[in-house]
Amino acid sequence: MDSDTNTQFSIEFFVDDITSPYATETLNCLPNLGYIGDIVDVTLANPVVITSPGTGLATGNEVYIYGVNGTGDLDGGPYTITVLTDDTFALDGVDGTAFAAYEGGGQVVERPYESIRCWKRAYAGGKGYQHFIKITNSGTNDNLHFNAFMPWFRQAGNRMIGG
Repeated sequence: MDSDTNTQFSIEFFVDDITSPYATETLNCLPNLGYIGDIVDVTLANPVVITSPGTGLATGNEVYIYGVNGTGDLDGGPYTITVLTDDTFALDGVDGTAFAAYEGGGQVVERPYESIRCWKRAYAGGKGYQHFIKITNSGTNDNLHFNAFMPWFRQAGNRMIGG
């Protein structure tokens, strides 16, 4: 699919005649940029403080931030960081006191975003004789452009037709 820094989409998986999905997966449209961690909170102070559990970062590392909802001013980088705790780090020299409120989401990554295509893989694991998917994007102006779509199923048994 074509990549985008802010678009997310959900895939719901249905099987047979069941009307509610047995699995749902939410994915972003970022290519592989060297995933470090998900952002769970942003404190808009001077400097900005990012909460991203379990990143293993060290003071002086450079990171990039993409997919933040609300505080779009943070998308990009590079940001040099100062580690505050195991789960938080400050963006050195970034005053966030005038930024729009953080509404959720975002990822910390190693490399800058360049507009390219990316592959996304979703696993469902349902068993049945008929499978359906429903794909929904995150916003009205965020069009998804799929360049290829490859469903794959592993045989789970033999279907018997009575008669």
